[in-house]
Amino acid sequence: MTDTKIDRERWSASSRQSYIYQCAGESYADIHYECGKCQSAAVFSAEEQKRAFELKKNYIWQRRRLCPACNAMLWRLRTRERACQSRWCSERKVLARDEGFMREWLGILEAIPPFAPQFRNGMPETLTRLLQRLASAGAGRR
Repeated sequence: MTDTKIDRERWSASSRQSYIYQCAGESYADIHYECGKCQSAAVFSAEEQKRAFELKKNYIWQRRRLCPACNAMLWRLRTRERACQSRWCSERKVLARDEGFMREWLGILEAIPPFAPQFRNGMPETLTRLLQRLASAGAGRR
């Protein structure tokens, strides 16, 4: 078991400005929570907190909302979404006519909100509009 004693001096600058800087206990303690997506029981362990707040410099008030499995799925979706966004930025003219790409990206974008309700992106509407235009252009050619 690792040492879970709090070293406030290793917190981020913004965490050190928080009032908890003065009143936090001496050690981290496991925090039990329910996953916001699948409702399974999960634990934000004292060791994970030490790593998050002192090594990664996450803000001290940041709390886990997803269990490890749901969090991993969200990260996979976000990675795929960023890859689509990157491709879109560099190949927009070609991809705006690629129904498969747009449907795949739209599926990814629609899969994210159950994991991250705060996720907002205007692309679903744009992709839906472009897909409708492709469909109507295809119907006009028949």
